[in-house]
Amino acid sequence: MVAKCHTVEDVNNEIKDLEYRMTTSSISAAEETRTIKELKQLKESIPKAKRFSEIEPSIKALKAEKNKLWAEVKKIRGEEDKLNAEMEKIRKELEQTDAEKDTTRAALDAIQVKIEKVDEELKALYAQKDEKREAYWKGRFDFKT
Repeated sequence: MVAKCHTVEDVNNEIKDLEYRMTTSSISAAEETRTIKELKQLKESIPKAKRFSEIEPSIKALKAEKNKLWAEVKKIRGEEDKLNAEMEKIRKELEQTDAEKDTTRAALDAIQVKIEKVDEELKALYAQKDEKREAYWKGRFDFKT
């Protein structure tokens, strides 16, 4: 099928035009050979043009459906982009929260070290208190006996 002739009527009109030009004007042998080849090609393309004419409505319907679906795809992609932007915002907030948690954990660890130091000091003081109490009671017991 020739690119500009899609229907049987277009093909027949083109054949008539070429035949008319060939019979009414003087052309070179090379042009005549090219015109004959083109005529042959046009005549061979008539069944293809008939088939194209038969399927052209379904082609147009499918193209319209494709355009409709493509519009939906664009709409969905727009929504997807919005959701991705929201997700990225939330992801950044989570990263910031995690960084704050890390800072808080570091502060808690430092406080825990201080608490453990104080506990050790308390244990030492309790040990001293227990020694002094034992010494006191031992001294009282020794004094009475």
